[in-house]
Amino acid sequence: MLVLLLLLTSSLSGADEPPIPRFHPDTFEDEYISDPLLPPPPGALDEFTIFDIDGVVVVRPSAKAIALGYDQGVLDDTVLAVLESREGTYDFVAVTHTTELPYTFTAGAFHRAYNNAELRGVGRVPQTALSVDTRSVLWLNHLDYWTFDLKVRDWVLCHELSHYWLAFAKLPDPEHRTDLLGRQTAHWSYWTQTPNSPIEGNAWVDNGDGTFTTDLEVEPRFSTLDLYLMGLAGPDEVEPFFYIDDPQSSDRTAVSGPEHLYKDYYDDVQPVTVAGTRVDVDIDDIIAANGARRPVVGEAPTSFNILPVLVLAPGETLEEEHLQTFADHRSGWAQAWSTMTGGRSSITFDIAEDWGPPETSGPALVPRGAW
Repeated sequence: MLVLLLLLTSSLSGADEPPIPRFHPDTFEDEYISDPLLPPPPGALDEFTIFDIDGVVVVRPSAKAIALGYDQGVLDDTVLAVLESREGTYDFVAVTHTTELPYTFTAGAFHRAYNNAELRGVGRVPQTALSVDTRSVLWLNHLDYWTFDLKVRDWVLCHELSHYWLAFAKLPDPEHRTDLLGRQTAHWSYWTQTPNSPIEGNAWVDNGDGTFTTDLEVEPRFSTLDLYLMGLAGPDEVEPFFYIDDPQSSDRTAVSGPEHLYKDYYDDVQPVTVAGTRVDVDIDDIIAANGARRPVVGEAPTSFNILPVLVLAPGETLEEEHLQTFADHRSGWAQAWSTMTGGRSSITFDIAEDWGPPETSGPALVPRGAW
């Protein structure tokens, strides 16, 4: 059964305006719908219509808001709109949308950091966005984008979420400061040995003769270095690893994608063997270059609540299949995160508030033809 709703909202710009009302799904009734052809009700925010249903924050931007497409500015505005006046706290916000929404991003997904000032020793510059009360937003593309391969879908969530901590760690020798890093100096280099980490690198095997081969059979998981930088492992747990210096390859570079991910796209991917020089790295090198990780394991958080947001196109109706697909994604993502972190961390996708009917002088739900 299709449920369509329109909630009165308040202006984001007026400090004295009432908060955006939010409602518990049990208060919804089928006869209340949103009609995209009707003008917004008096006093409503004309940029976004927002409502909570089935554990998801559903947002419909106006045509004006996305006149140039759904871009980073509109994404930020979406996060501001859904967080404004919410009493619950959220570590991250995950945004996906339907295929009808015209988006402008060229990436498959990305992580946008807002607040990470409490982190030390991970190699990234601390930053604070006072207007946004969350760590980061994860843009995860449209609902159907990852359904071709659920393993890749889950890898991508782990990849983007881990960007809050990874991969920025440097080495102490100025000549090799970023030798561990690849794309955007925010991913492990293709030449860095990892257990096929979601944040890249490869499971390199040292053949003992000056050559190294990728092991495609290693199931992706975060390395002990990853876990340390994420606050999930102590420095004494970090296993020594290596990277390949001066690799002799004509078609692979530090910014190339990891081989294990290609395997999930193509059937004919074979292990890669390359000659080069092994450079060993241990936790002392990481601490010498980046400082000690703070907060330390045991004090750093291990459980994170993510606010799930689904964006519709202007005038688009919400279908039950949208909610079901999003629910399937969230379940897969939560399981994958637990697996990739070795059970050391968990994520939930929950709306923290449990709101009853709002106290408002106007109608909370607008019946057909009311405006």
